[in-house]
Amino acid sequence: MAARLGIVLTAIVLDLVVLAGFLWVKAIANPFVLLVALVAMAAILIAAFFFPGGMTDTTPAHFHTS
Repeated sequence: MAARLGIVLTAIVLDLVVLAGFLWVKAIANPFVLLVALVAMAAILIAAFFFPGGMTDTTPAHFHTS
């Protein structure tokens, strides 16, 4: 069953509105929390490139036959 484009776009827009509100409140109340979160996300992203295999998916496709 295919999702309706309007419903999906509305959900994404509402998510962005809530996330923007959350970020605004956190930035005013305690910007250090956002800084720590950004540094942690950057560290994880950088570490993923140095992990064996990097950011590529080298696993073969898995198919079942009946």
